[in-house]
Amino acid sequence: EERLQAKYRSELSQKDKKIAEISLLLEISQALTGITDTNVVYESVASKLLSHHICDFNCHLQFRENKVVSPLKLFRPDGKTETIEVNQAAWAPFNHLLKTKDFYILEKEGHLDFFSMLSAKIKIGHPKQIVILPIHVSMQNEGVFLLFRAAHLPILKSIMSQMSIALESSKFFENSITDEMTKLFNKRYLMTRILAEFERARRAKEHLSFVIFDVDHFKLFNDKHGHQTGDLVLK
Repeated sequence: EERLQAKYRSELSQKDKKIAEISLLLEISQALTGITDTNVVYESVASKLLSHHICDFNCHLQFRENKVVSPLKLFRPDGKTETIEVNQAAWAPFNHLLKTKDFYILEKEGHLDFFSMLSAKIKIGHPKQIVILPIHVSMQNEGVFLLFRAAHLPILKSIMSQMSIALESSKFFENSITDEMTKLFNKRYLMTRILAEFERARRAKEHLSFVIFDVDHFKLFNDKHGHQTGDLVLK
């Protein structure tokens, strides 16, 4: 009878754990639906991981090719965030993750310099291991999530997949409203935003200013110096 009760309690515990994991995945999926800003995607996932005690702290390290430093953003349980610059040399532990789509556990032993750098820069104590989640969007590596004192590891791969889909959707939207060359907002964004601004000004009974400026004789500049030089000027 005792063995049967122990087995029953174990099965209940496993079922409760599965239900909690499915609930978290559903909650993350709902939170990411309709997001059009990649930064909000990262913030939403980081917040859910913390609120469900998947980890104590987490960071997003953004890869920047051909750059000396990369931004590392720390998300804390109290909702506060902190961004620091990490030297390119600190990327070394992640080089082999550029093509993988699974999480990886980085042990302190063998990477003492990296762990010491993190402890010194973001003041999170002295963790013995870090779970690394590589982020891939359209076959390109966007960086990694670093989870400190992580639990519930089996569901991390599903969370990574959800995040990648949300990032791909938000990047597609961002590309549709920005000019590819200058990275400025385009006419599609203008026509959407200006209606909202008119409505906001009407509700607040405030004046709304709209400024248009033009570059005089720009065609002559292109004719004289070439369109590639003209593009540099526009940028």
